[in-house]
Amino acid sequence: FMGNMVQSNSIGAAFNNAFHVPKLAVGICVAVIAGIIFIGGIKRIASFTEKIVPIMALLYIIGCLVILVMHLKDIFVGAFAPQAIAGGALGVTVQKAMRFGVARGLFSNEAGMGSTPHAHATAEVKDPCDQGIIAMMGVFID
Repeated sequence: FMGNMVQSNSIGAAFNNAFHVPKLAVGICVAVIAGIIFIGGIKRIASFTEKIVPIMALLYIIGCLVILVMHLKDIFVGAFAPQAIAGGALGVTVQKAMRFGVARGLFSNEAGMGSTPHAHATAEVKDPCDQGIIAMMGVFID
């Protein structure tokens, strides 16, 4: 229920910002369309999805190409500006730091691989919170 509310709100906000359509009207339209699709069961959902997904992908690609063409000059001018070069160098530095930091975090102990819960779950302790603290301490110390 919560995920649907967030998505409906996002659709309503987008239409309101772009076309000044009231959010409530968009929400009602989305609810009616979704209801028609969902009431038809899994076959209608599958039928609708197999038709709409290729259309959505095509519209997305066309939209991206239109935006790229509209801003082609700005893209090339901005790409070779000194700020872009500095930003690229900084971005690569941050990316490398993140990549090696995450790899170190993932592979430095078993917690990063997700296998320690099995070991901690089999431990026999009086209070499960004690074992949870031990599990967190392993990551912290590492």
